[in-house]
Amino acid sequence: IRYDDEIDLLKIFLTIWNHKQKIFLITAVAVILMFGFQTIQKRPTIILFQANTEIKSISTFDEFEYETYNYYLEKIRSKQIPTSKSFAQGPVVQKSLNLKTINKDYLFKLFIDKINDNQLSTEAIKKFSLIEPSDYNSSFEYENAVMKLASSIKVLKYKNHGKKIKSNELPYWNLEFNTDNKNKWENALKFIESKANKQIQKYLYETFNTLILNLENLKKYEIEDIEVEISEAFRNYEATISNRLVFLKEQAQIARSLNLPKNTPENRIINTAGVTKEDNFSNYYMRGYEMIEKEIELIQNRTDKKPFIENLIDLEKEKNTLLKDKDIDRIQTLFENTPIAKSDNFFAAKIKDKSTQYKKLNFETSIMPRMLISAGLFGLIFGMIYVLITNAAKKRK
Repeated sequence: IRYDDEIDLLKIFLTIWNHKQKIFLITAVAVILMFGFQTIQKRPTIILFQANTEIKSISTFDEFEYETYNYYLEKIRSKQIPTSKSFAQGPVVQKSLNLKTINKDYLFKLFIDKINDNQLSTEAIKKFSLIEPSDYNSSFEYENAVMKLASSIKVLKYKNHGKKIKSNELPYWNLEFNTDNKNKWENALKFIESKANKQIQKYLYETFNTLILNLENLKKYEIEDIEVEISEAFRNYEATISNRLVFLKEQAQIARSLNLPKNTPENRIINTAGVTKEDNFSNYYMRGYEMIEKEIELIQNRTDKKPFIENLIDLEKEKNTLLKDKDIDRIQTLFENTPIAKSDNFFAAKIKDKSTQYKKLNFETSIMPRMLISAGLFGLIFGMIYVLITNAAKKRK
């Protein structure tokens, strides 16, 4: 007996092709059986709820907690202070502080922006297991599902009864989400509200302190600049006086050499335009050496030079104004008395989770295409194996 271990692929393919109708029939039977099985099974109903939750701004009474701070801030912004460069033109308006007026509109906008970025929603979905990681084949699929679910949480602006508002109408804001577990969703809402308010509080506190530090530095720099100008004014005075003394001593010597002790009418030189030239540098000696030497003596004996330094009074006044200015300290004190600085007493806005309205949404599970495809593949493979085996058995006989 001679055995041939080689597999003839062409022969196998021809066998399958010649019995294709039988294979197709087996595949069709498998698909029909699976379809029938799914049809007679009682399909479970998934119950979903469309949750609709209102977002409320702080009350007028809560907003009043910021009234003193806002009032003083506005007072600083409109304050008029003179500077050394503006005395000739009168007072100028002080530059506006880059601090925000804190009211319900500003806080509410921060709150909406915070919950719109999906970060808190993502954390809440994971924390309260709104979807389970075990339902997904990999962590990558789970993370994608979480992001998709977080993006399905809608923050919508309405007028009344769910109608969209017009641009000139006051809105109210809602959070909308489909959930199958009311308790988990309400816990998630509490988490989102708490986290959002804490992060906004931290942002406001840190931003305020940074701006205050910047203002203090700017004030310090202004004072330093004025001190530099004052020092420069003193140096300019000394240089000017030094040059002046050299000039006066020279003119006094000329007056003595010409024997001109005093400024007399005979010594006066009149130019063609009728203007005296005795104040001209070249003719200053005509004032007489007595007057010139007296001027030299007075200059050298000065003990208080400040009245003779140009703009010094204005510069010192501006410096004293900055040194005595308490606006930064006062606004900081007033800010510390706001709810932002009181860790247990701050809300930018509130999510009214207890008033959430639920609309029931029922979904029946449909026939699963994957099961039908699996049945079809199983029938196809089984049909081919069946044909090959039966054909081999016939050959042996």
